[in-house]
Amino acid sequence: PVLCYHQIRDWTEKDTRFQRQFILPVARFNEHMKALHDEGYTVISAEQLVDHYRLNIKLPAKAVVLTFDDGTVSQYRNALPELEKYGYKATFFIMTVTIGHEDYLTARQVKELYDEGNIIGCHTWDHHSVTGYYSEKDWLTQLVQPLKQLEGITGNKILYFAYPNGMWDDDAMQHLKKNWAICIPR
Repeated sequence: PVLCYHQIRDWTEKDTRFQRQFILPVARFNEHMKALHDEGYTVISAEQLVDHYRLNIKLPAKAVVLTFDDGTVSQYRNALPELEKYGYKATFFIMTVTIGHEDYLTARQVKELYDEGNIIGCHTWDHHSVTGYYSEKDWLTQLVQPLKQLEGITGNKILYFAYPNGMWDDDAMQHLKKNWAICIPR
């Protein structure tokens, strides 16, 4: 399985019912990580999962991939310490429009996540569904420039892309293949 998280923080009075679907309270997230550990799950990387499908490399019996979407600072402040406690690594899919904005990761934090062995992936520039891109300018803005920005931050090629809202089509697949991203639906 691939477990996908968004915000890891306690709810506030301002959070709507809709927003709370994407916010996991810190204590609950910690329970998730402890349960994975206690039940003998092995956290594997997205790269290991791709190798399993492409090269038929065997996975541990209880393998799980941890992913985080959008690049919120709550992932860094609240999830990362718990991941480190168990020696877990994750894949962080970043929207580049938010880098450095309030409540989102800074470029330094993205680089630190990468340098600590986590995978950094692209989640578009501003989370618009790839099925709504109609021009080369859209692809440049939403895919090519974000990939280059993340490569500039990490110093390495970005290979993974998570479709916003899990929406994709053949046109998106062709553009992603052209730009060397491996896609994980969301």
